[in-house]
Amino acid sequence: MPITQPNLSSRFDIKRYRKAGRTYRAYYEFDIPDGATQHFSAEIPVKFLLIDRRITLSNGDLRYQVLSGSTLNANGPEITVYPLDLVDAKAAQGMVYRDSTFSAEGVELDLAVLKTPSQKVSTFSLASERDVNRFYPPSLFHIKLTNPSSSQGSQNAQGVLTLEWGETETV
Repeated sequence: MPITQPNLSSRFDIKRYRKAGRTYRAYYEFDIPDGATQHFSAEIPVKFLLIDRRITLSNGDLRYQVLSGSTLNANGPEITVYPLDLVDAKAAQGMVYRDSTFSAEGVELDLAVLKTPSQKVSTFSLASERDVNRFYPPSLFHIKLTNPSSSQGSQNAQGVLTLEWGETETV
């Protein structure tokens, strides 16, 4: 469940976290067959500020879901987390994994259904201005990317998932 911290300018907060070397980015290039789902887990053990979550979809259709409170069985391979600023960057405490397995789904926090216009690459930023002020408690997030079965035949969903956040405190 998001926690909104009132009376803070989003631009000020982002600059403050970037200056402190506490802003990070993780991205993953996906290729999901028709009718399949790829699961990710994002574990951030400290309070954090959501900066952006973005999908660049180059082919196919995609259903994007974020859940909280899912029961994690196992993490898959780790996705590299990069600092947004290389000067004075601190080590990230948050981790992102692909191909994670879950035994139970939690509460849905976010949903988007994306379709690629014919013969074009589309970028969908899923964070609006009001989302930039979203603070979250330490959490485990379950991210699902599903390629819905297409009535027009088999087509892979291809693109890049990018997550950006600022960590607000240490453990």
